[in-house]
Amino acid sequence: MRAECVFKIVWCQVVILSALGHKRYEICLARLLKKKIIYIMHGFAQDDGPEVCRREAELLPITDKILCVSSLFCKLAKEKFPEYAGKMDVLTNGISWEEFEESQCRMRDRNEIVLVGGGRLIKQNLNVCKAVQEINREHNLNLHICVYGKYTDKDESPDIKKITCVTFHGLIPHSDLLAKYRQSGLFIQNSIIESFGLAVIEAIACGCDILAGEKTGATDIIGDLRNEDIIHDYANISEIKRKIEYVLKHPNNDRLINSIDKEKTSWQCTVNKLIEYAKTI
Repeated sequence: MRAECVFKIVWCQVVILSALGHKRYEICLARLLKKKIIYIMHGFAQDDGPEVCRREAELLPITDKILCVSSLFCKLAKEKFPEYAGKMDVLTNGISWEEFEESQCRMRDRNEIVLVGGGRLIKQNLNVCKAVQEINREHNLNLHICVYGKYTDKDESPDIKKITCVTFHGLIPHSDLLAKYRQSGLFIQNSIIESFGLAVIEAIACGCDILAGEKTGATDIIGDLRNEDIIHDYANISEIKRKIEYVLKHPNNDRLINSIDKEKTSWQCTVNKLIEYAKTI
């Protein structure tokens, strides 16, 4: 696999890196051969540890173009790295809409809420769980939360698992997660930041109602997004409660899915834009 990468670097005119999985010698070779480099930026390295931070620090100065996966994330990236702002632009994540052509599940449980990202601090799922716990207690409801993602004692996972209305499932295959979206009523993404947040679009495509944090890049492609669909303060449990109660009474899936242009957000459209960027650097 790495040998193939080396061969392609030698053969190609433009090296495109998606995220930071490259090896240092591959970048050195690309520079030695004076290849143009495009880096598709999916997030900040600070969220993934010191080794990834090192790769990011080495890569950003030598890339010819940095493409951020949403306009919201591009704005944040320019603020964080103003010295590279001039070579930053937007390449919105493409969506595999054909993956969601399967008919919707008729047995949808409107009391079921799905969260992804486990107990990672950046996901802020614990605050959602606390909000739902309070709603159940105050209104005598039976809302239930399924949390998917890695369980670890080093984040909010243990506290999330203690909450009685929560089942912490851990990691599951992607196809199983899509099936869960098709059976559930509400998906909530309360992250501090999501450079894109593909799970939001997948859940909408599978029929879930949605609440998303205001720094979720995927909201770029939703045409009819309203204040009631957005959590502005990920730490404000009162706001989260209010927004959950509202969307339970006013489902938003039909409005949101119908406001997305599936042609402009397809993978083919994204590939075409990437090719145009490659031609102009």
